[in-house]
Amino acid sequence: MRIALALLCLAACFTDKGADLTDTTASADTTSSTSDPTTTSDTLTTTTTSDALATTTTSDALTTSTTSSETTCDGLPNSNGECETEYLRVFVTVETFAGHLYASARDPHSVCKEEAENNGLPGEYRAWIVGYPLMNSPLDDFELSSLPYRRTDGTLVANSFDAFKLGNLLAPVALTAGGEAPPASNDSCGSTHAWTGTNADGSLAESTCKGFTSESIAQTGAAGDFTAVDKAWSSACDVSCENKLRLYCFQQPN
Repeated sequence: MRIALALLCLAACFTDKGADLTDTTASADTTSSTSDPTTTSDTLTTTTTSDALATTTTSDALTTSTTSSETTCDGLPNSNGECETEYLRVFVTVETFAGHLYASARDPHSVCKEEAENNGLPGEYRAWIVGYPLMNSPLDDFELSSLPYRRTDGTLVANSFDAFKLGNLLAPVALTAGGEAPPASNDSCGSTHAWTGTNADGSLAESTCKGFTSESIAQTGAAGDFTAVDKAWSSACDVSCENKLRLYCFQQPN
């Protein structure tokens, strides 16, 4: 009888130990299961952060690429990332002059350069006017270009230099370096003229105010109408040399 009771007691003890082991294992599994989401969450966080950094890096690269593609040369448009002048500018001066420009120490080309610089225009400029003392025409002085010419407001004036020689303009020059219509002025032919000393095709005219050294009322100089789109743009009228007219300024190719 006593032996039977002892066996029953031993069996009960082993049952309790098994339950404890089961509880411990379950607890460990629970702990392991609980820690897994934390690990997974950390991994996801790391991945997300990495993705964000990659996105930021990509975004920065795109920004850099976009900025680079907008590079300009001398303030002129540049569509292919290289320094290429795509068009040239032409304008009329704000300042007016009597016919003795060369005698008054007001070099016409310097006037064009000054007005261009004062308005932030890039490049080199020359006046469309006969030279002194050689009496050479703009056709001799200018670097002839096949590039289009635009006013300072962006309007296309001519598809190339040849269009000026042919008197085949798409729009009148008509604006200053600042992109404005010049103030009204009066001369013996009207109020919209610029000294040229040239014929319609840019060659040397007979009337030049003695090579633009005279302001005598008895002398005349050829002048162009800056509101014209035909040959009159360069040779519209012979104006008495005491009158004060403007100048045409052409940007030169690089």
